[in-house]
Amino acid sequence: MLCGFVLGVLGAIRPLDAVAASLPSLVWMLWYRSWRVVPWMVLGAAQHALIVAFVNRQTFGHPTTIGYTALFGAAHGLGFHTDPYGWAFTPFDALRNAFFALRRVHIYLFEWPIPAALPLGLWAILGKQKRFDDLIIAVGILSLPLFYFFYWHSGFYIGSRFFYGATPFLSIGTARAWNWALDAACKWNVISLGRK
Repeated sequence: MLCGFVLGVLGAIRPLDAVAASLPSLVWMLWYRSWRVVPWMVLGAAQHALIVAFVNRQTFGHPTTIGYTALFGAAHGLGFHTDPYGWAFTPFDALRNAFFALRRVHIYLFEWPIPAALPLGLWAILGKQKRFDDLIIAVGILSLPLFYFFYWHSGFYIGSRFFYGATPFLSIGTARAWNWALDAACKWNVISLGRK
């Protein structure tokens, strides 16, 4: 119920982020076949959904119409089309936005002198021992970039603001990557820390 409550709060603020954030929970439910939690999650999210639907109906005339859609119309939505400012949003623009977003993640996530996602990328490619938890981390990391690939606005504000929701997954994945690197270094006797 707490998970549904948090997703409901997120959905009231950033609906697309809430959809992306629910995907790791969905993977968990599919893996463990824990469908009994669904009614509790719905109960936790229902109050926020009802409040937002009521406010949207009173403000914009329909429960599912959000403010941006009321302001910009269908041009605000996802997909390749003419954006609200009259510019064509193409797959090339989406790739450019994704490139700049990844670059901003590298720079601003931890503010390291090395690209922030480099340890995570190396572990994802070279690390052999993966757990089911790592699948949840991967879904959490990839879901926001996948959705925002189809969004016309690049969204820069102190970094890649559309990917802020992936920060917990990026942090956990990076910690796993450094742990893997330390274990690999110990295994190959590159460093000796007395670890077993």
